[in-house]
Amino acid sequence: MLRKTSSLIAFLLISSSVVMGQAEWNEAIRQQIEQTWEAYNQAFIAKDYDKIRDLVQVPFFRWSEGETALWQSPDDVIKFYRGHREPLDARGYKTSRGDLSEARISLLSPTRALFSLRYRRYKADGSLLEEGAAIYLMSNASGKWKIQGIMSQDPAEMGKVH
Repeated sequence: MLRKTSSLIAFLLISSSVVMGQAEWNEAIRQQIEQTWEAYNQAFIAKDYDKIRDLVQVPFFRWSEGETALWQSPDDVIKFYRGHREPLDARGYKTSRGDLSEARISLLSPTRALFSLRYRRYKADGSLLEEGAAIYLMSNASGKWKIQGIMSQDPAEMGKVH
């Protein structure tokens, strides 16, 4: 699995820097990607794992501090989401909001994009539970935009290029 993960990371880094022809950008693409993320966020909040299953594509990649994983089956992706979402309730979790006004999209090809977003999770009393940022690997290979992976990011580094 580590070799497959390393190959995927190398592919993502190389493909984002190689010109493979100009993908045509338009506002409709941004809206479609944002709508996919919003539907994903609502499904995450509601623990609607069937909806999450419809919004993700395998193979699914996750890269964060202390975790690198590649799942080949939708069942394994949903197992990850259950393990990630369920414990939030014990911490008082109620909802999440993404800052779409600051979101960035890097169109890699007509069917692949990186969607970078800062989000906040809130407790039932309205107080901040945590803040995060992620780069979502978006794929349109199936005819609609889906999430094919997530790379966590320090919110302070979101949008920066060094």
